[in-house]
Amino acid sequence: MGGVAPRKAVYWVVGVAAAVRLAVWFTIPDGYFASDENSYYSEALRFIDSGVLGTFWPPVTPVLIALLSLAASSEPHVLRLFWIGLSLVNVWLVFGLARRAVHGHPSSVLRAHAPWLAALAYALYLPAISFSQFLTSETPAAFLLLASIYVLSGRSPLRVSAVALSGALVGLLILTRTNLLFVSVAQAAAVFWVHRQEGGRKLAVCFLVASLSPLAGYLGYNVVAHGELVLTSNAPYNLYIGNREHYTEDLNLLAPAATPAQIRDRARGPAKETLSDEEMQSRALRYIAEHPLLFARRALGRLARVIVPKTSQLQMVGGERAVGVFSPVGLALLSVTGAQYAFVLFLGTAGYVSFSRTRRPIHTYCIAATLGALPMCIVAISKPRYSFPFDSLMTLYAAAFVLALPTELDALRKRKLWYVPLAVFYLWSWSAWIIFSFTSRSS
Repeated sequence: MGGVAPRKAVYWVVGVAAAVRLAVWFTIPDGYFASDENSYYSEALRFIDSGVLGTFWPPVTPVLIALLSLAASSEPHVLRLFWIGLSLVNVWLVFGLARRAVHGHPSSVLRAHAPWLAALAYALYLPAISFSQFLTSETPAAFLLLASIYVLSGRSPLRVSAVALSGALVGLLILTRTNLLFVSVAQAAAVFWVHRQEGGRKLAVCFLVASLSPLAGYLGYNVVAHGELVLTSNAPYNLYIGNREHYTEDLNLLAPAATPAQIRDRARGPAKETLSDEEMQSRALRYIAEHPLLFARRALGRLARVIVPKTSQLQMVGGERAVGVFSPVGLALLSVTGAQYAFVLFLGTAGYVSFSRTRRPIHTYCIAATLGALPMCIVAISKPRYSFPFDSLMTLYAAAFVLALPTELDALRKRKLWYVPLAVFYLWSWSAWIIFSFTSRSS
């Protein structure tokens, strides 16, 4: 950053992030809704009108939209400015966490430059720019995950109040994206492991209670308001469509070419079924019990789908149906994002593996949060955007790994039994995904 002091560099990086996000914001039409945005927005308006939250979506995103609508404006285009602001906070949190991750490292170059390089990489990361434009759960989820780790990795010795606050943030994270449920368990285990000689059991229990308390409160609300003990009513649907005879998004790593039925689904949309939540859940669980090997094969494919390149950034230009994957604009966006995500995934994993040898608490918390985000993804359905909340963590480790070469490369060689199988699985997954993506669009 030229002659800018490292601590001041974050302001320049946040300024760049703001300029890029606002430039995109000006291009988004007022009446355009992306992906699930319209559904979240409509749920928020129903909440304002009726005073009762629905159960289809986790509550944090619609409640946040509702509160902002009452406090400022109900125009989606104006509300998106708050999402942009939250995305800028995420850039700052990446900077702060990167500073802590490299603190005490022998490389002065790493300590000086890794924080702002990590923040800049995230500021220009196309999925982060895209998700900052739309009223969906990804940007708030990334904020809550980053903030929870920032609180947890602060002062030493760790205070009970910090543990409780971090746990509460994870509880809100789960009420933003319920597929992140196991982050609470993973982080509680990380707290116990890091502080196992300093009252770790007590701190872990405190974290777990704090993270599950918001869930208990929301479950109680649903019992009173709807007579149902449920977190989200779309969970049985997701479980069912991922565990039945025909699974539209099945990425078969052993035979990745799309089937005729998957090609038809891509062109026309999957067929709708009118079943009750209880019936969908019952059928899905029965199908899993009757086809355990198929479930395992699909679970591996679902895991692969989490770590393949993102496509959601096409929403910035109207979505795939408007611009097409193979148009110049579509190919450009996908190519740039693919290159960025390769940096995040492959080098971020290398950073995880090499820096974990130092056994510093922040490394344990970041790895635990990432691993905790995966279990729910392999049970029902998964999408490439499901990795977005922890992409921010991997970005900072990718930047640190690059700047610490060759020291960290030598450390990675010594831990190659961890990294090499992961890298092979990534390459295998990407290859299968590319084949599936092209063949599913063959007509």
